[in-house]
Amino acid sequence: MPLKVHPLIEGRFPPMEGKDFKELRDDIKVKGLLVPIDLYQGMIIDGINRHRAMVELGWADNKICRNARSLDKEIDSGAISLNDFTISKNARRRHLTSEQKQAAIVWQLKTSPEKSDRQIAASVGASPTFVGKVRAEGEATGEVSTVDTRIDAKGVKQPAKKKRKRQTRDEKEQSAKEWAERQFKIDELLAANPDIDAKQLKKLSGAPIGECRSAIEAARHAAEDAKEEAEVKQLAAELHAAGFAQRVLDHFSLLEDALEEVLEAANPATGNDVDPAESAEAMKAAHA
Repeated sequence: MPLKVHPLIEGRFPPMEGKDFKELRDDIKVKGLLVPIDLYQGMIIDGINRHRAMVELGWADNKICRNARSLDKEIDSGAISLNDFTISKNARRRHLTSEQKQAAIVWQLKTSPEKSDRQIAASVGASPTFVGKVRAEGEATGEVSTVDTRIDAKGVKQPAKKKRKRQTRDEKEQSAKEWAERQFKIDELLAANPDIDAKQLKKLSGAPIGECRSAIEAARHAAEDAKEEAEVKQLAAELHAAGFAQRVLDHFSLLEDALEEVLEAANPATGNDVDPAESAEAMKAAHA
């Protein structure tokens, strides 16, 4: 009788399908099982796809069991965390969709809410920011427990939310002064070297990378606007020199009048002299 999957991981991770599963099955057929199946309480906690491949290859139950190892002693003694083991073995080795990754994160948050976002992120191959977003959503709906402290990667308890120190008036003024000085330095550097990248700008100005990127983006837009304005002025100068400036203005004036006539003809009900009541009656008649 084939081995059963442990309830802790049943349905938690997508099975291998198609080409990936065929390659795994063919590899086991040729080389045998190189990585044993891990069991807890006699049920699979790692190796679901390998077990499925062996069943399809017609391996006898006793042969399958000989290629499995029990981790009851290690898990029951606390040497191995069952949650951590199943996550590290199953989540990290496969390409999960964002929905599947989020489900794995929620599962960890439910079973170990005291873990830090960084720890959980490392175990499923996600970013700490994404884990924090999932945690906040789970706490808001009550799906995830709220904790006052979390355990970091070194096993040290840390406040779940660090209190921000409120700045004094003098500190705010000092911060504003420092920001203005950084912006002045950034402007100088960008003026001297418009092609400088954010990392170089950060190194030379001492400003945070975010400020440097924003300044570079703003400078790029300003340069594009200045270039466009210069091109328009150059065109105006050339038209004036050729004696066409007034004719172009006259044509634009005529074009403006023509456009207004076209719009009025297309939307006669938008004129200022239209009686709203008459317009409403006309609409009713049109749709009667």
